[in-house]
Amino acid sequence: MRLNSALTGRASLSVSKQPLQIGLATTDQPTSDSAVAAPQITDELKTAGATLLLAIIDWQAWSHRKVESLDFYEGRRGRRRVSIDCTPLNLRWRDPRVQESFQPSEAIAVPLTMMGKAPLRQLDVRDAGGVAIPVLGASSNGLLAASALLNLLILAVGVDAAELAWPRVWKVATGGESEALAEAETICEEFNLDLFATQQFRDLASNFILTALLPASAAGVRTVIKYAYHWDVDPMPAAPLPLGRRVQVWLKSTAAGLGLASLSVDVDLNSADSSSSYHLECTAPNGISCSEVRLPTDSSGSEPVDPASGPVGHVKGRFDFGHRGDDEPARVSFVMEPGGALSRAALFSALTAAFLFFLILVPGVPGAFSKDPGSALSLLLFLPAVLLALNAKGTENVFVSRFLRPSRIISAALSAVYAVSGGLLVAKASEEAVVAWWRFGLFCAVIALILTAGGLYGLRVRRRV
Repeated sequence: MRLNSALTGRASLSVSKQPLQIGLATTDQPTSDSAVAAPQITDELKTAGATLLLAIIDWQAWSHRKVESLDFYEGRRGRRRVSIDCTPLNLRWRDPRVQESFQPSEAIAVPLTMMGKAPLRQLDVRDAGGVAIPVLGASSNGLLAASALLNLLILAVGVDAAELAWPRVWKVATGGESEALAEAETICEEFNLDLFATQQFRDLASNFILTALLPASAAGVRTVIKYAYHWDVDPMPAAPLPLGRRVQVWLKSTAAGLGLASLSVDVDLNSADSSSSYHLECTAPNGISCSEVRLPTDSSGSEPVDPASGPVGHVKGRFDFGHRGDDEPARVSFVMEPGGALSRAALFSALTAAFLFFLILVPGVPGAFSKDPGSALSLLLFLPAVLLALNAKGTENVFVSRFLRPSRIISAALSAVYAVSGGLLVAKASEEAVVAWWRFGLFCAVIALILTAGGLYGLRVRRRV
């Protein structure tokens, strides 16, 4: 019996329309440790797994809209906020291993999404009114996932063979990712499962189901569930990048900081196919703007894209079941704001170029500075004053730092021109040496002015297009 044909008719899952209760005929408490003995199979467990399986494979029938928002904080910290508009199914949940007083009475389990088997930091789940709601822990999540996989196997190979493989199915759902994937591949190959079933085993070997608990009265009632968690926006590479790659990254960020290019961040999608409509929204950090938000190829065969030009970008797509684009991340691109640091660097370059041109043009200026040591010393102290100003900044996002790096380098370099000039004058260097240094500084200031002014012009042109 091939699984795809079995799932074509929903009745083949034999799901009861009555409220479900999950009961275990064992005192063993399942945990995320696959070494713990698998619980005994009961009819209630198989019925619950069938309902959960139906909820997962037909997610879009009851999950209508999913909006994911990206927020960027200081350093590499970020936060992903997700809002799900759904009509929860009537999947009752009561864990018999826990005292009644320590768990919600008459609660239903609502699978929200699949996420990688890793700790979720700063997880916060709330209902439409902003009230915090509980979620299932690793033990219960593993039980639910294993029960769903058991039903998949029953459909594919029959009850007897599937129940004999139950301890191995338990290992797939509750084991670490590497060992779970290895066991999943073994099961799929041994039972000759089709591509659909194989993908479900791989999904639940690599991921867990984030499941919220709502009052039983919420079943069949359209509602909104929101959750948020910490997001590492720019994780450090596991190994140092090769020199060539580091140079390439530096050149790219330099061009972006001068307004000549954009910088992008790849965003992995979590179950983009779990709702009828998927939305991705990004709020840019202060100092930069969104230039584009792009999703992977969706069910329409094209890449949804928002050619944003402002602080917020928003794009919408639709991913049919199994057509998630998970292997290809979404991409958010940023550009410099036309004002701000780049404008200040351009102004500083213009003033420096004009000042040095004046010094070179007027004869006898080095001698006048030599007769007034205070003026020369003021130039000598210009560099540390500017460096202190550059470093007196608040915390900022890692992408903002990359964008601001060229402007800060230009400001520091031009400040060094003044400082070296002061040093030459205090040291009573020859007039020819001082003028030669001023000409070199003028050349640097003109180059900086061309780069910054050109970048500003390009940014303003692209914003008008």
